[in-house]
Amino acid sequence: MVRHWIAFVLIMSPVACFAQSEEERSVSPRPAGDDVAPESQATNGGALDVASEPDGPITGSRDLLRRFGIDDSQFARLTDHRPFGPDEEDLALRVMYRLGRFRLVDVEHWARPRFPVDEVFPSPESSRGELFWLAGRVTEIEKLEPAPEVAERFELPAYYVCTLQMQPQGQPAQVIVRDIPLEWKIKEGPLDERAAAYGLFLKFGGANASEASPVFVARRIAWHPSTLLGSLGMDAGLLEDIRNRRPLTAHDREAFYQLLAAVGRAKPGQLSRAARQSLVEAHESRTWTTRQGQTRWSVVPLFNEPERQHGVLVELEGTARLAERIDVRDPDIVARFGIDHYYQIALFTPDSQGNPLWFCVRELPEGMPLGADAEFAEHVRIAGFFFKTWAYRRGRTPQEISAGETGPWQLAPLLIGHRAVWYPTAIDRPNPYIGAIAGGLFVLTLAGLWIAAWRYSRGDREFHERTIAKEYSIPSGVSLDEMGLEASPQPDFRHLAESDTGPSHVVSSGDE
Repeated sequence: MVRHWIAFVLIMSPVACFAQSEEERSVSPRPAGDDVAPESQATNGGALDVASEPDGPITGSRDLLRRFGIDDSQFARLTDHRPFGPDEEDLALRVMYRLGRFRLVDVEHWARPRFPVDEVFPSPESSRGELFWLAGRVTEIEKLEPAPEVAERFELPAYYVCTLQMQPQGQPAQVIVRDIPLEWKIKEGPLDERAAAYGLFLKFGGANASEASPVFVARRIAWHPSTLLGSLGMDAGLLEDIRNRRPLTAHDREAFYQLLAAVGRAKPGQLSRAARQSLVEAHESRTWTTRQGQTRWSVVPLFNEPERQHGVLVELEGTARLAERIDVRDPDIVARFGIDHYYQIALFTPDSQGNPLWFCVRELPEGMPLGADAEFAEHVRIAGFFFKTWAYRRGRTPQEISAGETGPWQLAPLLIGHRAVWYPTAIDRPNPYIGAIAGGLFVLTLAGLWIAAWRYSRGDREFHERTIAKEYSIPSGVSLDEMGLEASPQPDFRHLAESDTGPSHVVSSGDE
């Protein structure tokens, strides 16, 4: 049994898969001399149009695009006050490709919080290539397929133009993106989905400011469905790309931290209340009933049907056999989300059959201990969203781990929540009142014994005075000389002879 729990000390942390791997470091490459993509090859003999990188820090999106070879002369080819045409497609696709190479922390830092149409419309050329935060509702989608040579050049068989009704003004904008959520592709009928994007402004369509339709390019458009998860600011489209039964990799990084940030925006108890409300309406295949008649979420679908569980909110209760703090060492994550640590918990529920479920939570209750040894066992309840089926190496012994050996792969559901609810084990502490009562009884017992001894001693004196002392005391006023006592020069042993002969052999004075 001890060997079973020792393994938890040796389980690798999810964050290690993010912060230290080579794959992680390749997520946000910076432009360099050898960073040349297919679209950067010109038609004049294959010459490259990527400008050499000047010295100095990057000051913004226009500066970074300039270092990628997309300068003011490229933007000057755009024509305002007319619909976006095929002749402008090449520049839009080049910009979209390069946006995928921007670091997200830089995109969010450079982006302006809104797009002021009235300010930009009179002189759009001064804002071309600038980033803006766009939010609203997507009402239309158009799928476009570039020519085969263009598709091969940009590794892009198709792209999408989304009509976004920008809020709060309600003005339509065109947002060009590489892909859209699968739910939007298969949905029939009118589209009305809450969405947001960091868009890079290209030009205006329309003849005047009131009819102006700005055109943007974005690396992706975030989908915020009309659900609790969407209202917390999570891009639900990221969950569609999660790969189950694999370790946490750079591919999961954005979705993981976005979900961790989203649960941090929940109000106290909000996730728990929502999970319990959903439990009332849940299908019986997703629940089980305790001996006391309580309905609980079942862990069976989380183990057996992960593809259908992404983003599903549940609340589970059981025994935590591991709880530890994970420090986030990625500066961009700390800067973007304000997350410098979280906690991971290995939870065993009554119906998990000895298999752990892993929770990553933002907070732990005050006073809840951390631990990972065989003696650690804390009763907790956690509400969280299912993230993926996580594959991790189960550790063996410390000696084998230090030698670079690892145990077999194990699969477990990984969920993300805000805060654990802790039920501390009752500890028997001495009651101060009981001690006082016991002390008082002890004192009373001693007092009773003293009184009893005193009364016994007093009675003994009285008996001596009334009986023994009276029997042998000298009469008042009589001296020893007057008592008539015979004095003998030698001892008198007659009483011993009388004792040996017994009363029946006593010779009376008449027989003598």
